[in-house]
Amino acid sequence: MIRQTRLLWNRQKFDQMAATNQEAVNAFNSRMLPALLFMGWALMLLPIIAVPISHTKAAALPAYISCLITFLLLYLLFQTGPLKRHVLSGLYSAFSILFLLGIYLSVIHSPNMRATVLLAGFILMPLSIIDRPRKVSAFLIFWLLVHTILAAFLKPRYALDDTINCICAGVLGSFIGRLVVQDPPGAI
Repeated sequence: MIRQTRLLWNRQKFDQMAATNQEAVNAFNSRMLPALLFMGWALMLLPIIAVPISHTKAAALPAYISCLITFLLLYLLFQTGPLKRHVLSGLYSAFSILFLLGIYLSVIHSPNMRATVLLAGFILMPLSIIDRPRKVSAFLIFWLLVHTILAAFLKPRYALDDTINCICAGVLGSFIGRLVVQDPPGAI
């Protein structure tokens, strides 16, 4: 029998799968949070190091430094502090920082260019977190709407292009993310 992939999740099936594999889900999310925060921290160093040779990076230096510090603080809070047990909150916080940076770079810093960092966020986010699919989708839709509204007002020339690209990236990330975490044929 050919298994068809549905675009929308069956919530009961996901809840059953998550409950059955709760330890593995928690382990995945717990491993992903420090890795993403470390990568975010390390990747913020690259544009900061490039400031002496790039005038475009110099203009965004406060944003990069703010993200670097915030990723570091999140790491400390969620790895050693009282929030250690709230891994999903840490993941959503980390991606919120990424989306804020992407929106700033796209709409404020470089309004004459298309969004690029956002595309990575829309693809990476659904692959980096195991949570209720509707919650992940709502999170992505929220940031898509924020960017689209700001782009419509502040960079109308590229707003439609950015929106279409972000939707495509979000659908791609969500679809592949769903395939990665869905149960294999015959399971459950």
